[in-house]
Amino acid sequence: MGSDPEGLLSYCSARGIVVQAYSPLASGKLLSPPPAELAAVAKAQGKSAAQVALKWILQQDAAPMSLVTKADTREYITEDIELFDWSLTPAQMHTLDSATKPSNVPSWGCTAA
Repeated sequence: MGSDPEGLLSYCSARGIVVQAYSPLASGKLLSPPPAELAAVAKAQGKSAAQVALKWILQQDAAPMSLVTKADTREYITEDIELFDWSLTPAQMHTLDSATKPSNVPSWGCTAA
């Protein structure tokens, strides 16, 4: 799927549209358990799988992105705040881009019909 599924992000960027990720962790389904690639990047970064998934969204090059999170514990709120003082490496971004499946939907949390 990569960083620009079906050209959606570049289309929006060209028109000044900011894409917003709603329920970016698939209501927690993404994390129980996280995909192996996500877990490996999280371990390498010393971050949670949720932080890495959210950072992947924010670090997309194709268009400005925003996201909405739901944090019901102090720990989760702290993790959300700590998204802005580190970056994923280009290799990690590529790994996560390649791991987004199925390739015909724009989210790790979506499933094919």
